[in-house]
Amino acid sequence: MRLLVSFTFIVISLTSEKMASAERSLFSVEGNVLFPSSPISQQNWAADSRVLLNHGKYIGFVGEDGSFIIDNVASGSYIVQ
Repeated sequence: MRLLVSFTFIVISLTSEKMASAERSLFSVEGNVLFPSSPISQQNWAADSRVLLNHGKYIGFVGEDGSFIIDNVASGSYIVQ
């Protein structure tokens, strides 16, 4: 069963990193997922949730506090799901 997670607040923080072999800048995408409280929501919703950039090209895992970090992302525009 897939749960629709409502992203009511996403903080995106870009942090520069250098990739030695390719000499290009990579970044991190960080944020928080706020899950709406409801009687049918699961207690371990974070463990069952993923944050996707560009339909799964990059995948982040959600911590118990709702935070996520996706590292090694090239500069550009992305769809966050």
